[in-house]
Amino acid sequence: MSLRIAFLTVYSFACFAQTNPAKISTLSSGIGSSTYLQSIGQSSVVTGTQKAGEYIMRQGFLQPSSRAMGRSIENNVVITLDVFPNPFNSQFRLKLSRSSTSPSQVELYSIDGLRVWSSEIAANLSEVQLLDFDRLRSGKYILRLVSGNQVITKQLIKD
Repeated sequence: MSLRIAFLTVYSFACFAQTNPAKISTLSSGIGSSTYLQSIGQSSVVTGTQKAGEYIMRQGFLQPSSRAMGRSIENNVVITLDVFPNPFNSQFRLKLSRSSTSPSQVELYSIDGLRVWSSEIAANLSEVQLLDFDRLRSGKYILRLVSGNQVITKQLIKD
């Protein structure tokens, strides 16, 4: 019995014509070198050249276009969070190192990842008392606070 393994290489080819290139690149190897036109941000490997009228067609691989992403960033002042008492019975207090300029989202998850409670903390508050957790079973929980572009998690234990 013989085993044959075949490898298939797939190349993506595109033809393009440029009249005002932003960059001229030289590709050199042990068998020679070639010069080709390249736009800013374009990655290509020339695999063939043809002349069609006044245009020179270079065939090669083109990198797919990318999307520009923007993101606004608030001041990089890190918020710290204290949660007490921990362990807690039916209530606990959140104390932020500074108040947020926008409302913050606070969520409580069971240790197996189920959200058991969520609420919103109004802007400009740095300390909040959270009540009525009698219905929760004893065990470990994860508190998640989202304030601006910052996410803080704390582990809590309910007695």
